[in-house]
Amino acid sequence: MRPQNLSLDQAPPFQTVYRFYLTAPLFVIAAAIALLFADPNMLISYLTPSVIGIVHLITIGFFLNTIVGSLSQMLPVLAGVSLKRPVIFSQLVYWILNLGALSFVTGLIFQLNSAILAGVVLLTISYLFFFLTIARLVFQPNTINPTMIGFRLTVIFALMGLLVGALLGVNYIVDLNIVHRLLMLRLHYDMMLMGVIFTLIVAVCFKIIPMFYVTNEYPPWLKVLLLPTIAFLLLIETLMALPIIPSIGWLEAIYPLLYFVPLTLFAIITIIRIYQRRRPVRDTTVYYWYLAMLLLIVAMLLIGYNQLYPTIYLSQYLAIIVGPGVILSVMLGMLYKILPFLAWFHLTAHGVIRAPTMRALLPSKVTNIQLLTHIVGILLLLIAIRWPQLLILGAAMLAISQLIHLVIISQIIRKYHHLKN
Repeated sequence: MRPQNLSLDQAPPFQTVYRFYLTAPLFVIAAAIALLFADPNMLISYLTPSVIGIVHLITIGFFLNTIVGSLSQMLPVLAGVSLKRPVIFSQLVYWILNLGALSFVTGLIFQLNSAILAGVVLLTISYLFFFLTIARLVFQPNTINPTMIGFRLTVIFALMGLLVGALLGVNYIVDLNIVHRLLMLRLHYDMMLMGVIFTLIVAVCFKIIPMFYVTNEYPPWLKVLLLPTIAFLLLIETLMALPIIPSIGWLEAIYPLLYFVPLTLFAIITIIRIYQRRRPVRDTTVYYWYLAMLLLIVAMLLIGYNQLYPTIYLSQYLAIIVGPGVILSVMLGMLYKILPFLAWFHLTAHGVIRAPTMRALLPSKVTNIQLLTHIVGILLLLIAIRWPQLLILGAAMLAISQLIHLVIISQIIRKYHHLKN
């Protein structure tokens, strides 16, 4: 069913953004290839430049490409605002962002200071260009709802996270004498993870879970309280990272636990909403949501367990569970709904009488295989933390999973072009 109050004029052309979706899995495949040739024990030393480079192949390469592409297309649907000159805008963001990502990651992996600096500059330009443009759109409407609040918080934390990340990037080249560097690293991580990615996921979930899965709305109290609570916790962490604030040992110790209740509640309620959907049709995306939310609960339990029985492997487990496990699973689940919807919407808007349904655009057998390889890859990477010899298998399965993902979205785009022309 077409969202209300949305015309073709409000939505940018589909071809302006699908290059982001095609490029995103290539970065994960590149990260998997880098893992294939890496030291099997590298997961233990997660703060080395090469590991940070591989992590950014996924965070910038997949997550940010997906976010830019999805926001550009879904803002008219979810927020009632649209980009001006979307073709020029998306081309500029696409090339500057991905050239910056390649330069930055290459510099980290091969220790090339000039490449790191060039990457920081290009990423900063693309990041500012995109999020300041989005800010101009989402801060204009007078309508205030949880999704719009989420978009606004995403923009704020994206700019704050960029500032911290740019400082840390330059610090690899020139010693800036950053006080509390580890706290700054954690702040950058949480700003991008919680402030940008998770805040955006929650904001979009409030709209697309009821719309795509025909479920009841999220409870009003959760929609009102969840995002401000996350913003408040990030504000506390920001204050703790500033050198002008005295260190508060007990607060730093219990701080990770403060996320437990809001995130666990969100995960449980999302599982219940999808399970109680009014059209219980078998759908691969449903299993992606179950997987992501269950792993989010596991991550919260691990953080709680670590407070009682500290383990040196916690950061490595959390990195895999939260990165490929939660965020990548959510984004794959969203993409397999959003991409067929966008293709169908643009085809019908262009007057294609026999436009295929969203289910017909998505090959369920192939997506099931992709889901299976995705799960096996996550399990192997988790096991590889204790048995590094399995790192090669985990990386290979991750690459296979993303190759299948690339085939799936390529088929959707090919069908779109065939029917449109």
